[in-house]
Amino acid sequence: MSSSSAQDISDLQSGIVMGYVSIACAVFPIYDYILTTGTEVTVFWSQPQKTFRGSSLLLILIRLTTLGTAITNVISMFFGSANVEICRGLYLSAAIVTDLGNALDAVLSTIRVFALSGLNVWWASVVFVTSMFIVTTKFYLNAKTQYTVQNIDGIVMCNIFTYSGSVAAK
Repeated sequence: MSSSSAQDISDLQSGIVMGYVSIACAVFPIYDYILTTGTEVTVFWSQPQKTFRGSSLLLILIRLTTLGTAITNVISMFFGSANVEICRGLYLSAAIVTDLGNALDAVLSTIRVFALSGLNVWWASVVFVTSMFIVTTKFYLNAKTQYTVQNIDGIVMCNIFTYSGSVAAK
């Protein structure tokens, strides 16, 4: 067996292991969601309430981002390299789910600082603005991202090139 063939087999095995690990990481949040749904219904949804609470909205959004991340990771493992449109769509959907999670982190951090600082709006605002800086930066980077699909030795790969600085000729 040539050195090139041995390297190809090793790369393929590494890819298969990465796929299994990704699926295992996706199964855990789905399993957790299934286990805790009963408790969630008891605590949040079985109480009579006349208005929709903010805590309920945060809980729903956190659940959706967790499941969305798991689902987009699994889908991209199997279908992410079909063509440029699918590659781009899966990358952007995963980016949106991730950015929504980052925005929720900013909201939760702001609520915690507001409560812990003695209801100080100024400190809560500082935390919110600095936390949302990550989200706005990611939106900009996602807008500048380029995609290509390459066929290398029969393996179709989705290549994602994120904007990382000036591309001006020197």
